[in-house]
Amino acid sequence: MQISKLGIFFRGIFMGIAEIVPGISGGTVAFITGIYAKLVSSIASFGVGSIRLLPSPKEFYEYHNLGFLLTLFSGMVIGVLVFSNVMNFLLKGYGPIVWGMFFGLILGSVFLIGKERNFIRLLTYGALGLCLGLFFVSLPESKGDLDYMIFFMVSMLAVCAWILPGISGSFVLLIFGYYSIVIEAVSNVQIDVLIVLFAGLASGLLMFSKALSWLLANYEDQLLSLLTGIMLGSLLKLWPWHLPDEQGLNALVSPSAYSVLVGEPPFTSITIAAFFLGIFIIWLSAIFKAP
Repeated sequence: MQISKLGIFFRGIFMGIAEIVPGISGGTVAFITGIYAKLVSSIASFGVGSIRLLPSPKEFYEYHNLGFLLTLFSGMVIGVLVFSNVMNFLLKGYGPIVWGMFFGLILGSVFLIGKERNFIRLLTYGALGLCLGLFFVSLPESKGDLDYMIFFMVSMLAVCAWILPGISGSFVLLIFGYYSIVIEAVSNVQIDVLIVLFAGLASGLLMFSKALSWLLANYEDQLLSLLTGIMLGSLLKLWPWHLPDEQGLNALVSPSAYSVLVGEPPFTSITIAAFFLGIFIIWLSAIFKAP
């Protein structure tokens, strides 16, 4: 099935929205909507040899599948720019509902990706991934000041997480204490921060995509089994009722405790409905998944 440019564009918007929220990966959206392999191979096509194609713009455009990449990335940019303020508003006023939906999205993705894996590999590599996922969510959030060089390195690491199904680039930014800085920079168009961010993202993408393309070509089942486990472990980061000023598993509470400790409504019924909506969205995306 050939995906239209409009379909690619909307997938890009969903990927951009996904990357705003720590815990869900744009790579996961690409995977469950059937464009993941095409995305990785298109990015991995860039290299030293690309320079030789520059005198022939048409050949350069076709070889690197720029029609696909530009359409997808333009959708991502719009998704981030348009929905960063919306997501900020929703997380501040209706956090449990948002986290509940994303909890359902990730849980549905775990099932969708995991059911296609070899059972033995899923048990072994998935168990390792589960341990890694639990380790990631136990890491305390850093509160460091903005350092351009460190921020550049963290941005490179974040884009590696972005392209992998199951690991969120926003989650990486959150761990190192740069998530709020990036959201504010995007919302208020802080040029210096955005330049360093995009430089790190571009550098990491070019360096990591070739390695990922090789791993997918040679160890796809092992890699995706590992990522399935990481996604399952990372679900704790998306528990709808968590205390905003605490880190780790101690921040996870019941809806009633959340209401008492935070002083805000837990939206229990709506959050549960949002959870099942997230699962339904994954099920729906699997039906229309491109080959």
